[in-house]
Amino acid sequence: MAETLDLREIHLLAAAKELAELLHRWNIVDQYELVIESSVNGTPYHHITTALWKILLLLGVKDPNSKMDFYDMVTSGMTPEEAVKRVKENESYNEG
Repeated sequence: MAETLDLREIHLLAAAKELAELLHRWNIVDQYELVIESSVNGTPYHHITTALWKILLLLGVKDPNSKMDFYDMVTSGMTPEEAVKRVKENESYNEG
């Protein structure tokens, strides 16, 4: 990512962080209706993970599976900017 973020990137990173934190809270509550992911039933978890992926895609992340890496990094204390940077580095490493 660029050293200086534009306002759009800042808002996207903040939204991605909020979605990851929401998923984390739902996992703590462990309410089946919230934490089961199903595109067929259109569960809240599925919609949130889809939204998170769409945001990460706009930020230059290429692998849809990286959304869970981002989730793990952010919920363990990394900033969203650092998490996206690390995910992109991991993707580049795995490509080469």
